[in-house]
Amino acid sequence: MPFIRITLPLAGGIVAGHFISLAGIFIVLLSALALSGFAVSPLFNRRPVNVIFGISMTLGLFSAGIILYCLQKKSLSVLPEKEITLMCTASEYPEEREKSFRLLAGMNARLENDSADKLNGFLLLYFNKDSFKDDISPGDILLIKIVPRLIKNRGNPCEFDYRFYMENRGCRYYSFVEQKDILKHIVPLHRKLIHKALIIREAVTEMYKTLGITGDRLAIVSAITLGYRELVDEEQRQEFIRAGVMHIMAVSGLHAGIVSLFISNIVLFLRKKFKWLSVIITLSALWMFAFITGLSSSVLRAVIMFSFLHAGGLMRRHVNSINSVLASAFVQMLIRPSVVFDSGFLLSYSAVIFLICFYREFYLKINFKNRLANRIWQAALVTIVAQLGTLPLTLTLFNRFPLLFLIVNIVVVPLVSIVVIAGCLIPLIFPLRFLSELIARGLDFIAGFIGKIVHFASDLPFSTLNNIGMTGIECLLLSGFIFFFLQWMINKETVIIKVPLAILLLFITTGSIKDIVNKRSAELIVYNSLNSTCVALREGKTLNIYHNSVSVPPEPARHASVTGLKIEKQNLNTGTILLKAGGKIICITDHISAGILNFQEPVIFILKGRKPSVDKEIIGKVNDILAIVISSEAGSGYKIPGIKKEDRLFYVGKSGAFRMNLAIGEIAGQKPESIIK
Repeated sequence: MPFIRITLPLAGGIVAGHFISLAGIFIVLLSALALSGFAVSPLFNRRPVNVIFGISMTLGLFSAGIILYCLQKKSLSVLPEKEITLMCTASEYPEEREKSFRLLAGMNARLENDSADKLNGFLLLYFNKDSFKDDISPGDILLIKIVPRLIKNRGNPCEFDYRFYMENRGCRYYSFVEQKDILKHIVPLHRKLIHKALIIREAVTEMYKTLGITGDRLAIVSAITLGYRELVDEEQRQEFIRAGVMHIMAVSGLHAGIVSLFISNIVLFLRKKFKWLSVIITLSALWMFAFITGLSSSVLRAVIMFSFLHAGGLMRRHVNSINSVLASAFVQMLIRPSVVFDSGFLLSYSAVIFLICFYREFYLKINFKNRLANRIWQAALVTIVAQLGTLPLTLTLFNRFPLLFLIVNIVVVPLVSIVVIAGCLIPLIFPLRFLSELIARGLDFIAGFIGKIVHFASDLPFSTLNNIGMTGIECLLLSGFIFFFLQWMINKETVIIKVPLAILLLFITTGSIKDIVNKRSAELIVYNSLNSTCVALREGKTLNIYHNSVSVPPEPARHASVTGLKIEKQNLNTGTILLKAGGKIICITDHISAGILNFQEPVIFILKGRKPSVDKEIIGKVNDILAIVISSEAGSGYKIPGIKKEDRLFYVGKSGAFRMNLAIGEIAGQKPESIIK
């Protein structure tokens, strides 16, 4: 499996590139060592193993990974945060949201003084829902006047890094656009292949509508067959997540495997004498499927993976499936290095690698003579092995685990196979209305049945284990433990039990260190939550939350689940709350008055409400105040007039969540003293 030695160093270099600058001395040193090793390695060619060449190759690939990732980031254009005129290309159809339409557009050029400066990267555009009237299709060219704004995170502890996520997709900026800001809308004569694919995907969706598939069933069919999830509402999406079958709505390896297996069985008669023809037909069908589904990154990953697997078999030599899978990953990393950070990339390759390594071995250990029982066992085993492979990533990324995933997947996945095949047949036989309508009726019935099963499973008590999570290093260690423990179960001679146990010990140690650090520290946190004030005092492993709603907001919930904190919720009412923690008096209020300042002399003020106020006589006493924190509940244009000590002012809505360390020794084992006036 040579691609293990090639892919892993390249991936490691790409990850390192996230932390290392391209101009760093580290890159120069690594490259020099690799080149020196290649120059010296011919002297060791007569030895059974040329270690020098292996080390040099690893260093060279590691350096290449760093350089490739840094070059990708550097290629993105930098825009000024002022009004500019841009020419851009719509990369998709506008996505309808509650109050706006969102459009991802590729930047072509910046127009200024009769000149055009070429740009690279993407831009998120938000159109006002009430005034937006243009009918924009993928590939359309827009001339717009905008003020670009950098995509920023909200700065909450353990939150999803949205800025990093978008930057890895080539998007650094967003902007709000009115209808009057669209200076020109050009419909091109020729479009790129990916834009044509998206238009065809939209046309297939319209075929489903024409044949009578509507509502929630249309959303399910479109998501399963085309990966078109814009029709799926939030409630429906949450039901699929709680039931543990959200993966069927992301067209990827499962769907490509269904198409590949279906076509392979049809052309089975060609395998003996015309194997090359059967492979060509199968690959053509796979790439046609990828085109119909809009050439999304997830389906492209799967199709490339299956292309390598089929091509290896065509060469009439022993094919190592892991090697073929890693070869496809290597190609994708060369094309877009940041793909290694995509959750879809990690989840799909983890599932496929675990299935290749463990499915057949465990299947052979238990055999059922009854055909139905054997089919159920196959479906269950595929689900279990894939879920084990993706378990650490699922906990890290989503902080939840569906407990009914096995039962629901055994029922739903076979139905998904029928939906995928029938959904792909409809565009081919659409002119034959009698036949296409007959298939559409069956498709509509199966989609409705899937929806009912998912709805029933998601509403059952304890269907999902929520608010569980882990850090990145814990995710890596747990993945290693599961992999080597399963290897030990299969073959106790190749892997000794000490290996998985050692990794498990490291996993437990990492969690223990995290707990010890938390127990010996305390902090004040003002979360950057949406349109509300959420304050927390963390004392050791207890997170005391002050918020005005009954439920726990998602920001502290994720923070607590990842770091293993216990939440104790306090009501944040309309009055003033004084807290004593870490030897400091903290005041949560919507109005700072002289009376509050003189009462127990608070040094930290947290201003809540849409328009908090400060008395003028307080302005002169600001030197005695350690910090004034304006919560994200205040309007974006809100400012405290007269205070020049900007280092004392913290606008959570602009600069992100506010965090301050407190002295754990003064509050350990105590609840924060609170006085409500």
